[in-house]
Amino acid sequence: MMVFEVDAGAVDYAAVLIDAGQSAAAKAVLAEALPPKPPAVQDSNPVVMRAAALYAVVLGRDPAAERWATHAFEVSQRLPEPDALPALAARGALAGVLYRAGQLDRCIQLFQGLVEGLQRRVGPDGSAALIARADLALAQHVNGRCAAARTEMSTVLAAYRRHHPHDHRTHVRMLLTLAQMQRRCQADPDAVQSFVAAVTLAHQHLPTGDPLIRQATRLARTPGGPPCRQCRDGATAGSYLYGDADGGVTR
Repeated sequence: MMVFEVDAGAVDYAAVLIDAGQSAAAKAVLAEALPPKPPAVQDSNPVVMRAAALYAVVLGRDPAAERWATHAFEVSQRLPEPDALPALAARGALAGVLYRAGQLDRCIQLFQGLVEGLQRRVGPDGSAALIARADLALAQHVNGRCAAARTEMSTVLAAYRRHHPHDHRTHVRMLLTLAQMQRRCQADPDAVQSFVAAVTLAHQHLPTGDPLIRQATRLARTPGGPPCRQCRDGATAGSYLYGDADGGVTR
């Protein structure tokens, strides 16, 4: 069997760029490191799996994102430890891609498995486990579980602040996610408060010119769209996928 090789150093560098909010630069690094299309699953190792998962994240709405995320997930299921952290990251990448595509039932199923796996690996208060809970709450909100999802997001945000007080970037992302939920549910005073908190925190603790500062400011100034389906007409489920929330908390 011919195992396809990817430069592990390039993958590590791409991960650093993503964490710094430099998705375009990470995309260029990964595009250079990976072949034009995913190799055979049986020819891929954990480094290829990680690169494919990261590439799917930075590809955003590009149709190729689902191919790379699916590849990473399929490789993860062949590993001796499918609950190892890199394998769980591959699960999360596919969940995020399916979220952006509006395939919410499968997305939620994957996020639920991700939360359970991360809680076993890093504990219920670990950063990755709480972030996965936040992304799950966002998907459930879009799928119609409005009030429960907002409550869960508030709970997760409070837990993250308590256990990871210096991770300001994630705090800002969680506040923005909660604010968008509140705005879609017509809880305007709460949304304004969350947006103000996100923008203030971003300006206080992120480097000048950080893309997340611009994103937070733009979202806070963007007029709210139509209310979410459940708040609008009492529906209990749906796939009302709305724009700027589509990155979730992790990216």
